[in-house]
Amino acid sequence: MCSIINFFFKMFNTDRSSKSFCFSCESNHNEFLCKDALDSIGQHDVHGHEYGHVSCLQSEHVDPLRYVVLMIQKRICQQKNSPTVWLGASRSIKMSHSFLYVMERGTSPIDWCEFNYTHSPFIAELINTTSNILFLIFPPILCQLFKQYANNIDRGIYIIWTLFAVVGICSAYFHATLSLLGQLLDELAILWLLAFAFGMWLPRQYYPKWINNDRKKFKKVMMLISVVASFAAFIYPWINSFALMTLGIPTFFLLTKEIRRCRIQRIRRLGWRCCICYTAAAVSWILDRIFCDIWSAYNLPYLHGVWHIMIAIASYTVCVLFAYFDAIHNYEDLLPVMKFWPQDKEYGIPYIELKNAA
Repeated sequence: MCSIINFFFKMFNTDRSSKSFCFSCESNHNEFLCKDALDSIGQHDVHGHEYGHVSCLQSEHVDPLRYVVLMIQKRICQQKNSPTVWLGASRSIKMSHSFLYVMERGTSPIDWCEFNYTHSPFIAELINTTSNILFLIFPPILCQLFKQYANNIDRGIYIIWTLFAVVGICSAYFHATLSLLGQLLDELAILWLLAFAFGMWLPRQYYPKWINNDRKKFKKVMMLISVVASFAAFIYPWINSFALMTLGIPTFFLLTKEIRRCRIQRIRRLGWRCCICYTAAAVSWILDRIFCDIWSAYNLPYLHGVWHIMIAIASYTVCVLFAYFDAIHNYEDLLPVMKFWPQDKEYGIPYIELKNAA
């Protein structure tokens, strides 16, 4: 159990500035869990309340599984001068001061591998901030390329590209400030993009029976889920991680399934390139978390920036592919074909052209 805890701690705890973790156990039988995690980073006083400049908060009784969840979701540490945050067994977060606290710089429990304020006194992680640029470049281009699709199939495609830009803005804000509000907005923007894309393009054979293959009804259900999850995320931030995994992981498997079914080689090649980009993005994200000390030693703590670039390419390509699969299955009479901009070669920006539409 201790080795598992240490693995999750190393993977999900990324505060490189203080490199400290605080947790206080009231139950003696859990002391070995706390001590094992603390020992891994040089902290030995399990029940003490002060660790240098860091104040530890008391927790309620926790069992080993609960302890893992706590470590994954939030480090229970704050600076002495920061407002106190209590995380109880209910997993709710209650701010002792005003809502403005979540807007303060450095209030997020997550700090990526890039050194803070190294390149700019105003931006915490400059590379992680600016690497979101593709999320802002693609949407205006894609809105123009998908005008015909919007006019003949679904104008909701404009919302998809707008949310794509919102993801980039929220991610840039988060990495520029490392604020808790930025973290929540970043995660919620991704959640809304995934939910809306599911509502538009999930094949009807995967609908629950009570939906009765009604796409409009399914869209309303996905919107309701997004609204509930958005409010819940401010009370239970751990919900974001589970919601994103619940929607994100099935997307990858659905994509591979559709690619295998497709017989058009151009579409298959685009699909597999998309899968490679997605895999490269995931590997970059994981390596940035687990092996940060190695990258820092070589002064290359920028793998999360690589994640932004690769996931931006993979994400918009996934949207284009699912829009194409939906058009082929439900609007075959419009003769949808995959095109690339600016030249119709396979390494441009993909979009859908409807041969039999106005």
